Amino acid sequence: MSSHLKIGIGDLVSFCCRSGDLGSDSPSVSAQDGIRAHQKIQRRYQHQAISEHSIKLKVTVDEFNIDLGGRIDLLFDKEVPPRVQELKTVRSFSHLDINQPQDDLFASKDSLHWAQVKCYAACYAIENQLEEVAVSLNYINLSDYSERETSAIISCATLEHFLLQVLQGYVDWQRLVNQQKQKTIDSAKQLPFPFGRFRAQQREFSTHVYRSIQQGTQLLVEAPTGSGKTISTLFPSVKAIGEDLCDQIIFLSAKTSGQNEATKAIDIMIDKGLAISYLVISAKAKSCPCNADDAEFNNEG
Repeated sequence: MSSHLKIGIGDLVSFCCRSGDLGSDSPSVSAQDGIRAHQKIQRRYQHQAISEHSIKLKVTVDEFNIDLGGRIDLLFDKEVPPRVQELKTVRSFSHLDINQPQDDLFASKDSLHWAQVKCYAACYAIENQLEEVAVSLNYINLSDYSERETSAIISCATLEHFLLQVLQGYVDWQRLVNQQKQKTIDSAKQLPFPFGRFRAQQREFSTHVYRSIQQGTQLLVEAPTGSGKTISTLFPSVKAIGEDLCDQIIFLSAKTSGQNEATKAIDIMIDKGLAISYLVISAKAKSCPCNADDAEFNNEG
């Protein structure tokens, strides 16, 4: 497995630092509104700060070599110490813990936002060999573009320690993913055809599917019902995973019956030793537990 990872800071923090419940006490902000607000505030500070300052950092955690990247919303590089600011848009300030004591600053309900700006600041401090950096979180109210900012000066050592903690959580997860992927590859490579022998034309069908994956070409096949199309498609696709020609299979079916045949074929291969996981995506109408047939309500029995 490759020990080289490349990830953006926003994705890293969103994956490792998100917490909380399913509820929300603040109305959501659309991406378009957020971009418009960011641009407006960045223009407001164009003579004082650098907008969208690009940062890159190479760091090693355990056996993984990681390329980190991202863009700082506003960098006040002329200040002492330099200030790294993250902009966040809201529709109301009512839910923010702006006035809490500084000791509790990074334990607030907005800790995900703080985690993001701290990771940006850590990369900037390491890259520029600074002893400390000011980190700043600036919330923008979309109703009038007013601002509420909270800042703190943090040492580079503290920021670097925080960044490494976040990265450690990410590589621990990545290691588990790699281990599972290797199990899938090994089991797929050793997997025999689950029905002992091929039916007539199934071997040729499977060969065409495998070669299509190997060569990166498209394949169109017409075959009658009951000819074994599903297993003849999925089995060579799984074998291709065993040869590291692909890392996932997406099986689309026009009807639920086709979906059921696919899951049945995968379960049969799992029974034969294949170590793989799969996800079934159902129509929204079938996924909601509140949906019910009218006949259920009209049934007096």
